[in-house]
Amino acid sequence: MNLVKKFFLILVLLVVIAGSFWLSFVLGKKMLVPTKTLPPKLIPSQIEFVTSESQPKISIEVETSIPKNTKTKVVKEKPKVVATKPKTKVVARVGPYKVQAGAFGIYNNAKTQSANLKKKGFNASIVKSGKYWLVYAGSFFSKSSANNLVASLKAKGFEAVVRRR
Repeated sequence: MNLVKKFFLILVLLVVIAGSFWLSFVLGKKMLVPTKTLPPKLIPSQIEFVTSESQPKISIEVETSIPKNTKTKVVKEKPKVVATKPKTKVVARVGPYKVQAGAFGIYNNAKTQSANLKKKGFNASIVKSGKYWLVYAGSFFSKSSANNLVASLKAKGFEAVVRRR
C-alpha cells in the first residue's frame, strides 16, 4: 500500500509540473504575439532621438511593407553630430587657493569662457564638478597672490572669486 501512495504522489506532482509549464507557455505566447498589425501608413519611415544638447542626434530608418503598385523613393541620411563631446582638463593642484572665473551648466559656455581667458593671456582650465563645469584661472599657496589674480581678471572685464580647496 505504501508503494501505491508513493506512485500516486509522484504522478500528481508530474501532472502539476506539466500543467504549470503548459499554463506559462500559453500565457507567454499570448503576451508575445501582437494582437493587431499596423497598416504601413501608420508606421513612420524615420524616427529621431535627441538625448541631450551634448550628445549627437541619432536617426533610425524603419522598413515598411509597401504594395508593389506604388512608386517609392528611398532617401538615406547619415547621422549628423550636433555637439562636441566635452573634454575635461585637470587643474594642477599647486596651492589651496584657486581662482574661479566661472561656473556653467553647459560645457560649450565653459569652453567659450576658457577661450576668452586664454585670449587675454590668462591660464584657464575646465573641471567637471557635479552638474557644473568650473573654469579656473590659477591656483596659489597664498591668498594675497590669488587676490592679485582676481584683481587682474576684474581689470580685464572678467568676474572671479577665490576658492579654498
